[in-house]
Amino acid sequence: MKLSKMSRIHFTYVIIITILFFSNIVLAQNENEKTNNTYSYELGPAPGTYELLEKDKKIIIPFEFYKNKFRFKSEIKGKTYNMMLDNGTLWDDLLFFGSPKIDSAGFNLTEETQFGMTKADLDTNVTVALKNLVFKNQKVVVSRYDKNRPNMWEGFDGQFSATFFKHFVVRINFDDLFIELIPPEKFQYSGNGQEFEMKIGPFNTRTISADITLENEKTTSIDLLIDIGGLHPVYLPLGKYENITLPSKSIEGGLGSGFFNTKGYMARIKNISFGSYNLENALTAFTPVEKETDIFGNTMIGLPLLKRFNVIFNYFENKIILEPSKFYKDSFMYNITGLRFRPDRNGNLTITKVYPNSPASKSNIMENDIITKINDVPIEDFKNGEIKSLLSMEGGIIKLDLLRDNKSLSVELKLQDIL
Repeated sequence: MKLSKMSRIHFTYVIIITILFFSNIVLAQNENEKTNNTYSYELGPAPGTYELLEKDKKIIIPFEFYKNKFRFKSEIKGKTYNMMLDNGTLWDDLLFFGSPKIDSAGFNLTEETQFGMTKADLDTNVTVALKNLVFKNQKVVVSRYDKNRPNMWEGFDGQFSATFFKHFVVRINFDDLFIELIPPEKFQYSGNGQEFEMKIGPFNTRTISADITLENEKTTSIDLLIDIGGLHPVYLPLGKYENITLPSKSIEGGLGSGFFNTKGYMARIKNISFGSYNLENALTAFTPVEKETDIFGNTMIGLPLLKRFNVIFNYFENKIILEPSKFYKDSFMYNITGLRFRPDRNGNLTITKVYPNSPASKSNIMENDIITKINDVPIEDFKNGEIKSLLSMEGGIIKLDLLRDNKSLSVELKLQDIL
């Protein structure tokens, strides 16, 4: 059965919601006592154990950026896997996304469970190695592979969460692309960054307080959920706060702007500040909500904002430390082609959206056109991240070779921010 575009978006959100619910159901049953918007979740014990192979060395894990996320290598039974790190909500299990590669990993899957809308299996005693660090006695949830199910995590084999944050103070250095894991008893901060309190939120999340100013010049203080897996810099709800209104210039389209809504808008806020740190014109995903809706999933900051800092997460003291990174003063760019596209089976890019009044619309590009080349280079010859970099050079002119109804054509467009 072929799903409509809106159905596919809804399907994706349902999966995410179910994963989050499943991952935290034990916490929710035992600890979800809410009084005056205060949550009683405790950090809880760390999952499994760990061993340092070289006890006097720092625990440094290199990472790379891939499709707006950062990934790093882990090893299980001599095989290497690409992992992501997420802290939108802390769960103890390691997650692995079913695939032929994962199915051949040799997990001892003895129990059945549910992973999103699909069945999954459990291994309760897995050992995972990262450089000079070995995690032992880890519980692993493995989704069952289905070639007909959309691959939401292309390029990744699995995900870490509490395995890092409940064992260590976690330092993410975006300048030099590494994660440092520091035993809490050895952590001592001596830098020049600013320390902020992380408040406890629903589903064992953490929030940070920020001041938001929109074009109406009114400033609102909001607790924003911290999610390094978030795809947009800022997420804000429409309808919950009096001063949070949709800016006059916006683009409708959902775009992953909230877990509970398929409809949303992309726009810019005038300013977001944390202490003395001020970021201007931050891209923001706005999601319509009911006033009584909780902040979870629609009021948060994501990776594109967080990477403007080198970040230290100290869940043991509910503290976060922010130090400006080399990305601190970078502009928040948004889709300067006016196109959305997805890879097809032939290694090309199928255009799924052309925004009005954008460089693409002015070049007469249409939905369902297929991009076969950029600047005469076949799409399949680009390495990871190269296309994104090429399409992020505002003011540049690029040439696209297209297929439309099996006919070839070429267009040029000038890259220009549409927000």
